[in-house]
Amino acid sequence: MTARIIDGKVIAAELRARVAGEVARIKTESGLTPGLAVVLVGSDPASQVYVRSKHKQTQEAGMASFEHRLPADVAQADLLALITRLNRDPLVHGILVQLPLPKSLHTETIINAIDPAKDVEWRQYPGNLLALAVEKGEVQALAEIDPLPYLWLKEGKLTEIATNLSGEYADRTCCILAIRGSLTREELPVAAALTRSVMEGGDRVASDPADAATVYSGYGSKASIEDLTAMFQSHNHHDHPVGATLGGAGGGAPQGGAASYPEGQHRKRNRHRLRLPCSTANRRAAHCRRSVLQ
Repeated sequence: MTARIIDGKVIAAELRARVAGEVARIKTESGLTPGLAVVLVGSDPASQVYVRSKHKQTQEAGMASFEHRLPADVAQADLLALITRLNRDPLVHGILVQLPLPKSLHTETIINAIDPAKDVEWRQYPGNLLALAVEKGEVQALAEIDPLPYLWLKEGKLTEIATNLSGEYADRTCCILAIRGSLTREELPVAAALTRSVMEGGDRVASDPADAATVYSGYGSKASIEDLTAMFQSHNHHDHPVGATLGGAGGGAPQGGAASYPEGQHRKRNRHRLRLPCSTANRRAAHCRRSVLQ
C-alpha cells in the first residue's frame, strides 16, 4: 500500500457534513432537535477555546447548544445538582463536562454523575475494572484494548460493528508515533531513536509473535500463549513512512536522520476496531486511532 498524506481539514469537513445530514434526517423524521449541553467550570484559557469551538460546531450542524459556565469556586454539590437537572432535561441528549476541573472538585465523582446514556465522551476504566463495567452494562461501546476485547470477541461476548480494514475508513487511518514538539525541535536524534525503537519493536513482534506472546504473558496476562500469539498476528506491522511522508504536509522530512527508515517497507492498514457488547449491538460508534508527530 503506497503511503499518502491525508488532508485533515478536508476529512473534518466531510465528517461535519455527514453529521449535519444525520441531524437533518432526525429532525425531519422525528421532529427532534438533538441538544448538547457543555459545562465549563472556571476560566482556563484552553478550555474556553474548546468550549467556544464546540458551541460553534454544534450549531453549524443544526443541533441545539446549551452552555453552562460556572465560577472556579463553585461548590461540588451545586455542580452535581446542575448535572442532575441536565440528566432529566428532555431537550438535552448529550452532556459534556469540560476538563480539567478545578482541584477543589473531585473529577471522577462529577463524571460518574452524568447519565451514561447522555455522556458523549469516552471513559477510561482501569484494566481491573473494565470487565466489571462491561458486565454491569456501563459500557455501550469500546475501542480495542488488548487482550480482553480480543478474547471477548473470540468467545462471542462482543459484536464488531466497525472496522477500518475496509469501506470508508480503509485508507484514512494512520498509526504514527506521537512525540512532543519540543523533543523534535531540541533533541531530534533522541526523537529519531525513539521512533526507530518503537518501529523495531513492532518488527520484532511481527517476525516472532510467539516469542512476543511469551514475554507479554509474563506481565500477568490471563490469556494463553496461543491466544496472545494470534492477537499479535492480527496487529498492524511494518507501518514505516519515509522521507517527506514522515515529515508530514508541512515542510518535508525532519533533519538529522529521523526519516532514515529502509525503503521498501510496506504499510498495512491499522487493525484497530470498534466492538460492542452483543446486547447493545444496535448502538453505533466510530473511532479513528490518530496520533501526530509534530
